[in-house]
Amino acid sequence: MADTTPSYVDYALAIICALPLELAAVKVMLDEVHAELQLESSHQCSYILGKIRDHKLVVACLPSGVYGTTSAAVVTAYLRSTFPNIRYGLMVGIGGGVPSEAADIRLGDVVLEADDKIRRSDTISQSIACVLSQNPDMHAEFSRPTEEDRLFPSTDPSGMPGETGQPVLRALRGSNEPHIYYGIIASGNQVMKDGQTRDQIARRLNALCFEMEAAGIMNHLPCLVIRGICDYCDSHKNKQWQGYAALAAAAYAKRLLSVLPTAQFSPSQAARQSSFMVPFDRNPHFRGRTGELERLEALVLRSKQIRRAAISGLGGVGKTQIVINLAYKIHDQAPQRSIFWIQATSVDAVEKSFADIGHAVGLPNTTPDNIKADVKAYLSSERAGSWLLIVDNADDADMWMAPSTALKDFIPRSDTGFTIFTTRNQQLATRLVGREIIKVPELDDQLAKDLFRASLVDEDLVTDDQSATMLLHQLGGLPLVLIQAASYINQNCISLKDYLLLLNEQEHIKVELLSQDFEDDYRYEETQNPVATTWLISFEQIRRSNPLAEEYLSHIACIDHRDIPLSLLPRKGSPVEQQKALGLLKAYSFITQMTDSEFLNMHRLVHLATRNWLRSENLLEGWTIKTFSPPKLGVSRRRS
Repeated sequence: MADTTPSYVDYALAIICALPLELAAVKVMLDEVHAELQLESSHQCSYILGKIRDHKLVVACLPSGVYGTTSAAVVTAYLRSTFPNIRYGLMVGIGGGVPSEAADIRLGDVVLEADDKIRRSDTISQSIACVLSQNPDMHAEFSRPTEEDRLFPSTDPSGMPGETGQPVLRALRGSNEPHIYYGIIASGNQVMKDGQTRDQIARRLNALCFEMEAAGIMNHLPCLVIRGICDYCDSHKNKQWQGYAALAAAAYAKRLLSVLPTAQFSPSQAARQSSFMVPFDRNPHFRGRTGELERLEALVLRSKQIRRAAISGLGGVGKTQIVINLAYKIHDQAPQRSIFWIQATSVDAVEKSFADIGHAVGLPNTTPDNIKADVKAYLSSERAGSWLLIVDNADDADMWMAPSTALKDFIPRSDTGFTIFTTRNQQLATRLVGREIIKVPELDDQLAKDLFRASLVDEDLVTDDQSATMLLHQLGGLPLVLIQAASYINQNCISLKDYLLLLNEQEHIKVELLSQDFEDDYRYEETQNPVATTWLISFEQIRRSNPLAEEYLSHIACIDHRDIPLSLLPRKGSPVEQQKALGLLKAYSFITQMTDSEFLNMHRLVHLATRNWLRSENLLEGWTIKTFSPPKLGVSRRRS
């Protein structure tokens, strides 16, 4: 194979694989393998450079053990920022087939997400045989298995769930030549391994195949999905067909590229490319928030004076979803505007985000110690062009304001740039952006119902109107809570009435229910998303910054969550200190108070989570005794 000296701008096609096995199958199909480029140590995927016919391409693999749509989206964004002329891609690898009367899919067949306008009559078994003959060390893992291809029914004869031990009788094929099918490939973030669920979703989507990564690529790069069938998405999944299926998909990809025209790009085009560094896909289930989005859109695209804003609200209310949706809307309307993203869940995450931005814009000769200052200088200059910077989860005031870190000093300013923060802490938002703060409320009843229905596998469950109304009343209008509830219902195939019964159990049962983790394509890997734990970080931040606010929070946890008289709170500190403590709890949206009212309210699930926090710290009993003892009580009367 030829050994060439490549350049970043030479490559216009990306082939993305999820598994090293898939990468190996594509590699042996290359006509040439090129020398590896010197990339920074922070690059996020394994890759091979090479050529098929006249197509120069990058073959990339997701990080080992990190699969799914989010990982695919991150790798795709990285590839596009590193190889600026990449214009389209192929997702090549294995998937689970959906056999039906209309499509007699077998193990080793190939499914493309396309219509039959690109159907070719070429066979691929010859290509597979040729590769195996040239690479005898691949025989053990990539040859067609000798075991019988067996499909099991998704229900037993009585119609009850559970796959039987008797395989379905199917007509024998005349040869082992893989058949090629064209249609819908369903993509999600969970492995499909249940025949009934497979059939239910496939019927709804008219899908021929299931896989886990393509949805993470589609919003970032025009992409054709090619999947070799290695199992039937049921409980009989095994790895014996994976090698052959991966090789079949790679062989078809090579056949396809042999007839596609080659894109030509000049190196000078690379400098004109904008960056799009959003780590999440567009959410098809996003609902409402029209007013917030319109206001943000106007600020970003039309405001001349205001160059910073913040979105503030209770954890789980959907702030990140709003800025994801905004990023895609801005990208659709102004594709020349770069969009950058800083994950602010920790100092390390911020440092890495700055490094990724520096790499994407091609900053030369920078170091980890200087990267934040260099990125700020670049984005503050005219050569950066127009941009939107999203700083997500800026909740920790110490991280942004303390002299030891002072991350606020590294936020760029430009007449053509705009920065948006998302935060649970309105006090911090005020210090970062001034008065341009958009408060995000809970969803109203109708939007909450729409989101809940869209998150259910069986949307007809919501037709139980009485149970749905009672359940949504219990859960409130927090998207995180609604999605967790829907996920639990989906996974356990229970009715709304059964879930409602669990929600009305004793407190420890309710906490256990709301502590269930669930798959979520829109969270960072290191963060927790169960409802019962989502506010723990905020509780600790309050404890660290204002002991009196912590005391008020603990006191309220021992009282009912609604109509809490100010007179019941401990009278400690000066009136100014009391109002600062209450103000901090309001800033985190943990409590609300109507103007001129002497009563506070707390979201019922925040109240439950606070009690659980105190219980985990072995403090709940002590606070309960203290709350109902008769010391001096009462916060000084004030005007809001």
